[in-house]
Amino acid sequence: MVGVTSTARAKGIRPVLVALACVSLTACANVEARPLPVRAHVPNAAEAPGRPAADALETTVRAAVAEWNAAHAAHDRRRLEAVYDTHVRVRGGGVGGTGPLTGPLTLARDALLRVKEADFARSPASVPLVVGVELDRTTPGLPKARVRREVRAVNRIASSELTLTFSCDRARCLVEAEDDDAWTTSGQRAATLLSRPGSCVEALTRLLGSVPDARARLAGRAPETAFVVLSTPPETPVYRFALAALDPGAAAPSAIYELTPRTLEIREALPGDLTQTGDSGAAERAKRACVSR
Repeated sequence: MVGVTSTARAKGIRPVLVALACVSLTACANVEARPLPVRAHVPNAAEAPGRPAADALETTVRAAVAEWNAAHAAHDRRRLEAVYDTHVRVRGGGVGGTGPLTGPLTLARDALLRVKEADFARSPASVPLVVGVELDRTTPGLPKARVRREVRAVNRIASSELTLTFSCDRARCLVEAEDDDAWTTSGQRAATLLSRPGSCVEALTRLLGSVPDARARLAGRAPETAFVVLSTPPETPVYRFALAALDPGAAAPSAIYELTPRTLEIREALPGDLTQTGDSGAAERAKRACVSR
């Protein structure tokens, strides 16, 4: 009886096991027939239409920095035109001061390139070399590159740093702001000296105020309140001044003048490209003030 009972139990168990197995297999088949849902891709800001993806953006910015430096090394105006936006904000004169044009200054691309061409003519052997680039994407659509450079000339290597701000689309990035530490440092120092009677910067301002074209643009304004120092030696090879426009809200200057150290030869870099002459007495006072600086 035991054997019969055991056999019957065994026979009764088999259908149950088979049924359980079928249920299990059916469940497995159902699971396999229902693939897990795929979440829809939501593009992030860097992948939004019209914006390069994050990696592509970095590649584009670094390529723009490389081309910007190569154009400077080649002293090639045409290549420079292709890397700058139509108007460029430059940092410099009056930063931290109280006069006109405090903070960033906006120059048309042509005006900025004329200033650079004058620098190329003064230092034809200069060759800039990028030694470091740090990217900052804090502002969407306006990536920045902190650039460290070595500028090699005859028997001299000078280090400099500046920040480039780019406006980018999928195709390219253009420089829309150039913040040069050399301009900022000398501009801040000169903004302080401008208010000191007898200082080199104050004397140069008065010399520029005696230039006939500048005097006409001053329209009765005192030179020390209308001129802004953009840069001075030793950070840059010349003294560079901007004359604020009559409109107090204008970001662009009405003129830019450059003075060569020692000789104090005056060159109008903007709007023309002219050699100018100031009052002889003002020139002698400026030479004495700047010799003792």
